[in-house]
Amino acid sequence: MNVLSPEDSNALLSRLQDLCENATVALFVMDEHQHCVYMNGAAELLTGFTLPEVQGRPLHDFVHHHRPDGTPYPLAECPIDRAAPQNNQQQGEEVFIHKDGHFYPVAFTASPIRHEDKVVGTVIEVQDISTRKRQEAA
Repeated sequence: MNVLSPEDSNALLSRLQDLCENATVALFVMDEHQHCVYMNGAAELLTGFTLPEVQGRPLHDFVHHHRPDGTPYPLAECPIDRAAPQNNQQQGEEVFIHKDGHFYPVAFTASPIRHEDKVVGTVIEVQDISTRKRQEAA
């Protein structure tokens, strides 16, 4: 196993953060409790929320707590939040709620983050698919 020096480790983390901040897809990182610990700029634009607003809480409580018909969407039923507990990648389409209250369709991939054979969190990639859905409907 290669061990990085503290300087190399800091440089790598800085490059990874730069990479994530320049990604056009919304990226979220959840910890082992499925609480949000990171979201990139694209995620903030997509949801209308900032990291300090959601940090340390389930992302579901902010962007996925109700269905478009107004009924509650329990966290236990959410396929995005099941990726880590089931130790399995989940992909699909869902509907998110923007901070301003409007609903919008998204495509997502939620992948468990593993360290030494243990799931320690989840990385979630999300894209707004509103334009595609409008084109399909036309």
